[in-house]
Amino acid sequence: MKKINYISTLFILALLAFAMNVTAQGTSFKRVDANPADGNWTGKYLIVYEAQAGSGTSGTYQGNTVLTFNSALTTTSTPVLDGAGNIIVLSPNTPGDPGDLATLTGGSVDKTDTEVTVTGGQIAWSEELDAAAVTIAATGGGWSIQTGSGYYLGSTGNNGNLGANETLNATTHVHTISIGDANSNVTQGVTFHNCAIILSSSGSGSAMRVNANTGRFGYWGIAAAPYYGQHPVALYKLDDGGVVEPFFSVDQTPKSVASEANSTATINVVSNVAWTASVVGEGASITSGSSGTGAGTVTVSFTENTSTNSREATLTISTADAGVATKSFDVKITQDGFLDPATESFVKVTTAPDNWEGEYLIVYEDAANANTAATIFNGGLLTGTEAGQIDATLNAIDVKITAGKIVADETAKASKFTITAVENGYSIMSASGNFIGNSGATNTIMAAPDFDLTNHTNTITISGNNAVISTVGNEGRALRYNSAAASKRFCFFTASSQQPVALYKLDNSGTGINLPKVQSDIKVYLVAGGNAIVESAAAIQSLTVVSITGAVLTREQFPNSGKTSCQINMQSFPAGVYIVNVETVEGTTAKKLIIN
Repeated sequence: MKKINYISTLFILALLAFAMNVTAQGTSFKRVDANPADGNWTGKYLIVYEAQAGSGTSGTYQGNTVLTFNSALTTTSTPVLDGAGNIIVLSPNTPGDPGDLATLTGGSVDKTDTEVTVTGGQIAWSEELDAAAVTIAATGGGWSIQTGSGYYLGSTGNNGNLGANETLNATTHVHTISIGDANSNVTQGVTFHNCAIILSSSGSGSAMRVNANTGRFGYWGIAAAPYYGQHPVALYKLDDGGVVEPFFSVDQTPKSVASEANSTATINVVSNVAWTASVVGEGASITSGSSGTGAGTVTVSFTENTSTNSREATLTISTADAGVATKSFDVKITQDGFLDPATESFVKVTTAPDNWEGEYLIVYEDAANANTAATIFNGGLLTGTEAGQIDATLNAIDVKITAGKIVADETAKASKFTITAVENGYSIMSASGNFIGNSGATNTIMAAPDFDLTNHTNTITISGNNAVISTVGNEGRALRYNSAAASKRFCFFTASSQQPVALYKLDNSGTGINLPKVQSDIKVYLVAGGNAIVESAAAIQSLTVVSITGAVLTREQFPNSGKTSCQINMQSFPAGVYIVNVETVEGTTAKKLIIN
């Protein structure tokens, strides 16, 4: 009898194990046809190309095949995660039958000449597909996408790359996700409904798509809704049996606000739990969103800052929910110091003058941060084709716009361009002494210290508050800005591509923006041997040397030393333009230093 009970027990345990295995593995990936009611995208998904019910376009995988992104791949596997062939080919559709998605059970397709709607449907679970699925989680006020092989995804441009990295970056790996209409540059005129619109925050308007000819999932650029660029995709979520996991995330990107009264910063919360918010900092208070449940926003308002010094506040958003791993997030908010309108600034030009001569900044205004953030063409750079030179990538500096103006500090002045009238147009010379123009090739700048009438004569006009700068004879290309994270640069591009620029002219009429009062009796100069001498009437507290791009290169401190003359060893510094920030007991002054 004992033997029978023993065998029975084993049998029951085996049945339980089998049942548990069926519960865990006998699920399916179900198509997501609408945004989740609670805004929660957390879960495990297949990213799927459904052949869009036979779009009638040519290509290896178009019209008769269903693909899913194979996130089990790595950056060193064959094929690689971030390249052609990063797919799993599912059972093909029945040729000639656009309504039959053979791998999808219970789905339907409604297709006309101009519209395709796929609804419902599921894909049976398998170990291979489970490994190929991605995991979506709340992060940085949006959503991260992690592959089965452990990489986080985020666009590095509009060229199909995935930007895979094993370390989560709360800026480059944050997405917005929604269900909506999509289109394709290979099926223009046909609108696809119920598609997954997965937008990367770092890719200048790029979305997760698929190249159905090479079999590659990646990020491609979108001009505007309905999102042209390769083929749209769908999301299929692993059925979790109705279990809702708690999630809580806050956008921790540091914020900056103006010195004026009632200046506000808004912070996004992505959550399905209850949370509260508090702020600590002079002049800061929460005007809305002090508490909430689920997704929401918190608005922090400031009183007027009458000091020339900036002030900082810390916003803390937290939850007491036991199911959340990270229960608190801090966000730094900086309010600018008071800038008295009195002296020099660069002011935006919105109407074409009779004569363009003057000193200017060439500016890309970040539309997502209107009137606050901007990127300027760094005219202080030398010529060359390596990154960080005037005619290459990373030839830009981030600055701040206040009330439509840019402070004329040392960094801005070191980046300016001088426009001078020449025969049939204008020359544009950088602060480093190089004339710029275009020789006819796209994605290039012709920069040289000697003026060339053919390649350096430019026309300048205003269109929609933006400046259109083109070289005479090559009007099909204009000076514009590539804002893709890995390819940031000012360059002459085809006029219809990349981002437009604006011109900000130096205004010293007394109506610009005044810098905080600084000393004028400070001298910085080079001596034989490559050292820099700093002389000041007031005691020097510290010296900081930064590159023209803002990177700190060296810093020396002399607290309470009483020194009024100091020396900086710059023998190993390459030729270029540098900024020396001199802190004395009376304030801080920035001085430009050029090493030839």
